[in-house]
Amino acid sequence: MDRAFRILTIYNRLLQNKSVNKQSLTLELDTSPRTIQRDIDDIRNFLYESKSWISTPKEITYDYKSERYKLEQDKSKNVHFMYNILTALYLTTPKLSHYFYQYLKLLIIKHHSNHRTTLLKYLERFEIDKNQTGISTSSLVVQAMNENKYLQYNQKILLPLSMYYQMHAFHLVYRMNDEIYIDDINQMNLSFSEKSVDTHEKAKVQTYITFEISKDVWSKMHRYYQIHVIEKYDAHYLIVTFKMTRIEAIQLCFMYRSNIRIIVTP
Repeated sequence: MDRAFRILTIYNRLLQNKSVNKQSLTLELDTSPRTIQRDIDDIRNFLYESKSWISTPKEITYDYKSERYKLEQDKSKNVHFMYNILTALYLTTPKLSHYFYQYLKLLIIKHHSNHRTTLLKYLERFEIDKNQTGISTSSLVVQAMNENKYLQYNQKILLPLSMYYQMHAFHLVYRMNDEIYIDDINQMNLSFSEKSVDTHEKAKVQTYITFEISKDVWSKMHRYYQIHVIEKYDAHYLIVTFKMTRIEAIQLCFMYRSNIRIIVTP
């Protein structure tokens, strides 16, 4: 049996979280126990020498009771990422559909077995919305914007421009009948349209607007808008040009009154 094939076979099984038995591999790969041991040692050495560029440290361990090798992974970082996901969800969407709740539960059981009890306890904080059976309205909006599609609203077609979270609710900035609107997404009865958006049409609605903005406010909202230019103003303020709609600019000034002002607008 070719050495490269043997090593890839063993390593692939270890990566899939499967344990491997040396005697079973000897029969399956038609070789000697000593050769299998040498292959496992080569994989172990590779993992040790690759610590600097492999994002999650891995180590091959041997269980004497079952006589099997297993690839142990450092799951401490992964559990932090899962907590980040659950926290962000809980702060913005504490009520989940039954299907989404079950999906998260399965994700925890399958990929976070070492921390299953504590993560499932956190998941129990969420309320299950029995009336929500399909995709949430906010997810529908994000999908439409990501795929450059229109949405249907009250038998009319609207162009979704952006979405932001304020006062415990998601708001949609959209264009309909050549007018720009902002509404609470949960108060809108939206459905997906197969009609594609002309990206040039979407670009026409937005313009370049320059703000004087405090660094505190900048840290909170910069990720939600397309940034064109950033200039340092002083220790506490920045001069920033965003590409956005005029109504979004007015809304920003209203939300952060004393910390932001428009200084250049077309």
